[in-house]
Amino acid sequence: MPKPLEAQTAFERNVRVYAQSAPESRSQKRLEALQDALGEKYGRDGAKLSRNLHLTLMHLGKPRELMEGIRVHNPDITRDTFIDALDAVIRRSRNLMPDAYSLATSGFDWFGSKREALALRLEPDEQYREAHQMAAKAAEMFLRKCGVPDPDAYARWDSNLKHMHTISPHITLLRSVKSEELPAPEQVPSSIDLEPITIIDPTQD
Repeated sequence: MPKPLEAQTAFERNVRVYAQSAPESRSQKRLEALQDALGEKYGRDGAKLSRNLHLTLMHLGKPRELMEGIRVHNPDITRDTFIDALDAVIRRSRNLMPDAYSLATSGFDWFGSKREALALRLEPDEQYREAHQMAAKAAEMFLRKCGVPDPDAYARWDSNLKHMHTISPHITLLRSVKSEELPAPEQVPSSIDLEPITIIDPTQD
């Protein structure tokens, strides 16, 4: 079972910080079977397959890179101030959606700057929208604690945070797919059951 991520650990190991929901076991198995079928369709040699299936609610990126970006806007930012702010946003993010939930699907789509990531789109319900709004506010508070006067302007500048206010829930199934053809709609499961949102430490089992 993955352990919760701590701010000090995240900074020291420079591991990516993001609030996520993993599929529950039955949905995970269905998605893995779907991945296998899509891998055959698009060619396993050309498409990267990862079993790290998850729905990302908020993405901050790697702490040290994030701190260097903030330093451009606030040269006086200190390591301790940054870690304290990171600790606050991590703790707030653990309570965004403390219970398991389910989202309906709405088909396949391409994501990423090169449109080479094949993902399953999910339909945000009211609970998810509220959680997303709280995540955006947590990220804004983090930036203000780091001495960034205009969090929205900073988010537009930083590639990790540029989608901070965009609600587009999806689960990436394949990456580096060299195709423009989407899979058949009948392959789309009707819904996905998800575990509570959390921020895990990817370096721990």
